[in-house]
Amino acid sequence: MSGTAESGGDRTEDRRQRILEAALQEFAGRGYERASTNAITEAAGLSKGLLFHYFGSKKGLYLAALRNCVEHSAAWNARDRERERPLGDLIERLLQNGLRKLRYTIEHPVRTRIVLDAFASPPDGLRAEIEALGESYRPLVTDLFTKDLDLKVFRDGVSVAKAVEVVMIFLDGLRARFAKPGMTDPEAFDRVFQEARDYFEILKYGIYRPKG
Repeated sequence: MSGTAESGGDRTEDRRQRILEAALQEFAGRGYERASTNAITEAAGLSKGLLFHYFGSKKGLYLAALRNCVEHSAAWNARDRERERPLGDLIERLLQNGLRKLRYTIEHPVRTRIVLDAFASPPDGLRAEIEALGESYRPLVTDLFTKDLDLKVFRDGVSVAKAVEVVMIFLDGLRARFAKPGMTDPEAFDRVFQEARDYFEILKYGIYRPKG
């Protein structure tokens, strides 16, 4: 056998990847229900039989595509965090993470759309699997946000868990709006950064004056 010949394992992985990449485009553009397995295999240049051989069903392919997106995002974020100085302030840390997510949205809009749609509106019959996937990454996210924080600045009665949840709700809303069609222009990043900072000032210090 030639040393340059493609092995059976290499061919299998190549075919799976081609189907997966075509599926990412189809699911992002049309959603789970309207996505066509015929369109996916046509775009991949492979038979429909191979799709079902590798992924079992349309549901299996969708979950594989979603897991691929989540793992890709986690790996990208881990590499990006290595270049940053860890911050002890919760708000600044969450802002840093939120802006990192926005950068990811700009660079990877297709994967972002799949993840946002899946967790915001899980397709019928897939909620349990999608929630389980999210839960599997929750300990990593919690540790990222709570490790080595300066808790002296917290108001009495405010828990770290609730503070993180409030800020994450805001960040998810900002990210969802930024991920809409036409909103992924890299030139808009500075504007979004300043807008996020303005809102974070409100979150950090509150809206009403304390009753005195």
